[in-house]
Amino acid sequence: MIQKNSEAIHVVHIIPTLNIGGAEKFVVELCKNINNKNIKQSVIIFWDRTALREELPEYVNVKLIDLTKISHMKRTKVIADYLQEIKADVVHTHLFSADLWGRLAARRLKLPIVTTEHSLNIYESKILAYIKRFMHKYSLVYTAPSIAVAKYMTSVYKINFDKIKVIFHGVETARFANIKLAKLLSPYKLLIVGRLAQAKGHKVALEALSKIKNVEVKLKIVGSGELKQELIEQVQKNNIAEKIEWQDADRNVEKFYEEADLILVPSIVEGFGLVALEAMASGRAVIASDVDGLAEIIKDGETGFLFLVGDSDKLAEKIENIFSDKEKLQGVALEARKWVLENAKVEDMALKYENIYLSLSSSKVDKLKTKIL
Repeated sequence: MIQKNSEAIHVVHIIPTLNIGGAEKFVVELCKNINNKNIKQSVIIFWDRTALREELPEYVNVKLIDLTKISHMKRTKVIADYLQEIKADVVHTHLFSADLWGRLAARRLKLPIVTTEHSLNIYESKILAYIKRFMHKYSLVYTAPSIAVAKYMTSVYKINFDKIKVIFHGVETARFANIKLAKLLSPYKLLIVGRLAQAKGHKVALEALSKIKNVEVKLKIVGSGELKQELIEQVQKNNIAEKIEWQDADRNVEKFYEEADLILVPSIVEGFGLVALEAMASGRAVIASDVDGLAEIIKDGETGFLFLVGDSDKLAEKIENIFSDKEKLQGVALEARKWVLENAKVEDMALKYENIYLSLSSSKVDKLKTKIL
């Protein structure tokens, strides 16, 4: 049962790792910005990958429960025992393995569960989708970072749309507020930040780069992932190696935004687009695929630029046109920063989640227990 209002509610986030990634960044920013007088927070991870660990406040405890050392039969009990030991009041799960094992453990203890779906999982296997569909009643509250993700959850996982709260992921604007506007000197510096995976559209961007003839550009690619060798081969095939710089994933992304003139987000699918928001907060114009969550945060020609998803010709043409009107480019960058300050501050996001946690009153928990029993 939830503790009385005079005591802090203990929310336990369960997520596979604290490695560099969108969902992991979300958990870190949420923990940092929730009012710790009302909400006590802990984090459980399943694999010892903790690049973002040091960004968490000292008062947020992180516990590694290494699933590789625990049989499938015992995982639910081990997690449940720890939740009981630390007196968890609410469990908040993120990503598949946490959604599976974390929810099974919380259900065992009859704890209220909040589940955040962070992306459009179109590459997810049918069996994983089936498991999520089977468990769709386990969570008392679902959240999504965009309408696109909420609709996907309803369509694929059969979650009632009215049960899903759409809350934009927020940006810690103070991190990016002091970045000066781009100098816009040729050769222009393009930037892609993100995991090297099919869904992120790097291949489209590289193809577009090989077609740009009227302006001089360089492209820095920041990220790690399974697609790197394939992308290197594409760069060599298109004879654009001298235009490309590779950089492994780095949690200190501000320096990359500051160096860049234009940020590319050429995603094939994108549930939200945290990189786009960070770039906008940095006073950088973004050119992104007109798809899913990206189209919800970027208005073409006003707060950024959109191109037809997967169309390298249109992307190349758009990049050339953008640099032909630098005054408009800077105006769009300023409008983008203004939009983020008004619509996507991390403090506003944290307050909405705090209200969700606080709203999980004992009466709602009792109803959940009745359903379980």
